[in-house]
Amino acid sequence: MSDSNNLCPCSSLCSIENRAVLWIQGEDAVSFLDRVVTCNVSNLTNCQAGIGALLTPQGKINSDFLIIKDEDTLLLDTHVDHIDILAKQLRMLKMRARVEILRADRLAVFALLAKSMQKLPELPKSIVFEDPRFSSQYPLGNDKVFRIFLDQRDRRLIETGDLISNQSSSHFKSLRISAGIPEIGYDYASKAVFPTDVNLDIYGGIDYNKGCFIGQEVVSRMRRRSTIRKRTVKIVGESLETNAEIRSNTLVGTITSVSGNTGLACVRVDKLNDDDVYTANDRPVDIKLPGWLIQNLTKR
Repeated sequence: MSDSNNLCPCSSLCSIENRAVLWIQGEDAVSFLDRVVTCNVSNLTNCQAGIGALLTPQGKINSDFLIIKDEDTLLLDTHVDHIDILAKQLRMLKMRARVEILRADRLAVFALLAKSMQKLPELPKSIVFEDPRFSSQYPLGNDKVFRIFLDQRDRRLIETGDLISNQSSSHFKSLRISAGIPEIGYDYASKAVFPTDVNLDIYGGIDYNKGCFIGQEVVSRMRRRSTIRKRTVKIVGESLETNAEIRSNTLVGTITSVSGNTGLACVRVDKLNDDDVYTANDRPVDIKLPGWLIQNLTKR
């Protein structure tokens, strides 16, 4: 078991059609979000992105999101199927906080590799920022991935030439899996996993020291007692299939996403051993552990 990196093409703008943006602003926007979500919102600087989640009281992910501060506005990039529910839940939690929560339907979500940023024209109405997740698990060499909230008023600026990939969904899925990034709607469902199961803490998405947030008691206790047993990791093998079980002498985990011969799997890290051989559907599977997890396992 070792860390490995398989780069994938993403040289054009990739439209991420299953994501939508929630717009939150008001004089209490930062303090309100800070007391309910997992990440530290007050520490965000302008145009800096983070990742976070709204948990259930039992500590499982209700909805997760990328978050960026743009002047006096907070923008949450979340799964399109969850955005209305997330907005409703936040409105219920805001009580007397002076905030406004709306869908930013004029913004579409795109991704682009840093080495291709020179192709991007100036987009005065849009927001461009680095996606912080892509440097956390399986870094893409010296490259970075940028997220773009494309305002519909800028759309005409990118519609000429070959700037937009005609295989956006498959290209971004390949890029995401190569970087070991699980995503709600593909790798896990709402209210089904703890944030550490999908490495939210590794992406800086949990601030254990900032004070209370919904579900904090549960996730903090798991950390204190060292009971984090599941992690999402990259795997490589032939004929991988989603939902296939990974086994050695016992059940180790389940494949959650596949792109070619690379996939993601949620595995029991307390059952991994260097000498074991792993299979899925009776075919060999190589579990690629990121460096931080290898170090943790050697301390056992």
